[in-house]
Amino acid sequence: MAATRKTSLIDVDSVFTSLKPRGFFQIAQFSVLALTFIVYAASLLKIIFIGILPEVKCANLTETQLSDLKFADDSSFTLKYEKCHIEVLTFNQTNQTLPCLNGYSYTPERSRSFVSEFDLVCDKEGFSELTQTLYSVGGLISSLTVPIMTDKYGRKKIHIILSIVFLGSGIGLSFAPDYPTFAALRLLEGIMCQAVIVPSFTMMLELFTIEDKTMIAATTGLLWAFGVVSLAPLAYLFHTFSWRINSLAFISLGVIVFVEIWYIEESLRWLLTNGKMKESKKILRRAAKENGVNFDDIWSTCVKASSALLPTGKENDIDKTPEDVIVPPEEYKVGVKTLITDGTARLITIIILINGLMNSLTYNMFYMTAAQLSGNYYLNYFLTALMEVVGNLFMFYMIFKYERRTTMAFFQILSGSALIMSVIFTFILQSQVVIDTVHIVMSLIGMLGISASYCIIWLYTPEIYPTNLRNVGVGMLGISGTIGNMLSPFSRVVVLYIPWLPSSVTGAGNILASFLLFLLPESRGHQLPSTMDEVRRWKEERLEKKLALKNRYADKYDDENL
Repeated sequence: MAATRKTSLIDVDSVFTSLKPRGFFQIAQFSVLALTFIVYAASLLKIIFIGILPEVKCANLTETQLSDLKFADDSSFTLKYEKCHIEVLTFNQTNQTLPCLNGYSYTPERSRSFVSEFDLVCDKEGFSELTQTLYSVGGLISSLTVPIMTDKYGRKKIHIILSIVFLGSGIGLSFAPDYPTFAALRLLEGIMCQAVIVPSFTMMLELFTIEDKTMIAATTGLLWAFGVVSLAPLAYLFHTFSWRINSLAFISLGVIVFVEIWYIEESLRWLLTNGKMKESKKILRRAAKENGVNFDDIWSTCVKASSALLPTGKENDIDKTPEDVIVPPEEYKVGVKTLITDGTARLITIIILINGLMNSLTYNMFYMTAAQLSGNYYLNYFLTALMEVVGNLFMFYMIFKYERRTTMAFFQILSGSALIMSVIFTFILQSQVVIDTVHIVMSLIGMLGISASYCIIWLYTPEIYPTNLRNVGVGMLGISGTIGNMLSPFSRVVVLYIPWLPSSVTGAGNILASFLLFLLPESRGHQLPSTMDEVRRWKEERLEKKLALKNRYADKYDDENL
């Protein structure tokens, strides 16, 4: 007789419930993994501090050069040192221009920014932003490959290996002797950093049950926001040092990987879902000890549930135990092709890509253009980052009262509206002082909205993909995010020439993208799904509830009119 398979699967949430949902083990693992977000924030945003756009003009000509050019004793000539050329003003003939024969003069000093050290100005303007684009290209490469690897080989192994490479690339970048080396290492750092954050976030979410996942994801958003804010005093502390010292200060946060090697365990949810019972037993024993619960009771539950997954009808399976052989049912064997062949998965992925792009583009644009706001450079960054904390506090409150989609759409529309209003006021108002004030206020409101929205999409996305597609789904969000990261650095150049364009594009884009969210299933109140069929049932159940509610109101109306 052919072997048959039962289609039950271990209820991982029940295992975590028996383990104690908010036990010391989960909280400690979460706390260590949460530090990765500070590392990621420093890697992503350090260009704001190590790549400051300096004030630049041509360096002064020497007395010898003036003499050779016959300017030394000729009072009819006046030299004006501009950004990219020297203007020769005459009283009796047509003005002339000279190239910057002695290079450039910078404020602040040359060593404070890699832009000035590598002379990325004038005909090389935009090269500094290109390094951030290369960083994002690296993230895109990582998003296309790493999630598949972590779903297949496990979260921790890939996370640790690539974290070490990430640390090495960041240290190497701090000693880059020239621009090509700097750019290449920035690309490598982008590949590694994205590879670090995706499995880390997935492991954090997979530590807890349905009752806690909203709280944990919202807490993660707050930790990210506080991490971004903490970069301001760190950057200001080193603001008199060279960009190389600043870069080392930021990358040094990555040494947390050596704590993770020793302390962090593989995702139990991934191990149990993929039938790796021996590894699960070892981790469950540690977790039970740290949480103060009985291991034997928890393990007996796992063995009993996993027995239903053993292949039957083969004599050579008789002597094997659930600890040795667990074969997940066919419906759990999904892959990347499911995102294309399955209609529900395809719709989810397209909408997540669009909204992820708009969130990332807008979020990074606020930081990249903070220097263009009037006032102190570091204060502008601090206020922008502080609004991220405020936005996440509002999100933390609303996410427990309202639907994911509704809350996210509200914050996206808030951000988009603030950006559009900023553009409108630019054309209406006359006083430059008032315009500057309005820009700052609208920028801060916009940051509040987009930071909350961006946090929610990272909570929402892993909730609507099944287990063996979850990392791929988060990777798709990472892809859209990296595309936004690739485009956003150039906003700080565009805003110098067309001030209204970046705000107009991102403002309108966020408002339009927010309406697509209502085509997706709502995940609030559901367990993390194991199959796409579960996700489809959410939509069916929601439609049934709406229909029942509509009929109830219709019956009530009929009764009142009898």
